[in-house]
This record gives sequence, structure tokens and C-alpha cells, in this order.
Amino acid sequence: MFDLQPVNDFFSAIDTDARISPTHISLYMTLLMLWNENGGQSPIRIFSKSVMQISKISGVATYHKGMRELHEYGYIQYSPSYYRFVGSMVTIKPLNSLHLEERIQPRRNERANKR
Repeated sequence: MFDLQPVNDFFSAIDTDARISPTHISLYMTLLMLWNENGGQSPIRIFSKSVMQISKISGVATYHKGMRELHEYGYIQYSPSYYRFVGSMVTIKPLNSLHLEERIQPRRNERANKR
């Protein structure tokens, strides 16, 4: 059975993170599904073609940018593989409140209100 707590934690985290786009959400939900299929064990080995298909992302550059940004923002640990037949490694990081404050940026409209 799928544990909804990581999904709830992710949506709580992105509520105040203005950097997150629909591409990031789609990628992260796909990664959570694959992580769950792996028994909730990290790291998971992924292949861009299958992740893109599930995430409904058609552009390779969009995929790589989204994965890189999720890594930079602290949501995942991403170790890309540059070999076609060796999948990349992804670790789903726990999204607890101790680490969220480092990641979160003010929402765009909140920044405008402060000016």
C-alpha cells in the first residue's frame, strides 16, 4: 500500500516554495511512485526515458533541468548516469520541518507585497 505521508510532506513543503513548477511536481510524484515500488528503500535506480513517460515530460532538457533543480532545492539527491544502460541513482530525502526552512523561498506575491 502506498504511504501518503511523503506526498503530504511534499505538498506542505512546496506550498511556500515559489521555485516549484508543475514539472517538478510531476517528476517528484513519479519518483515517489518508483520509490514506493522499491519498497520505500533509497536509493532507487531510474531511467530518464521511463520517468519522462510517466511524468508526461517530452523534452529531455526539461527533464534534466527539473531533476537538477529538485536536487539543488534539496528535495532529492540525484546522481546522474552518463551511460545509456546504467540508470541514474535517486534518493528521496525526508521532508521534515527541520530542513524545510533552508529550502523555502517566499511566494512571488509575498515578495511583491514587501516592496
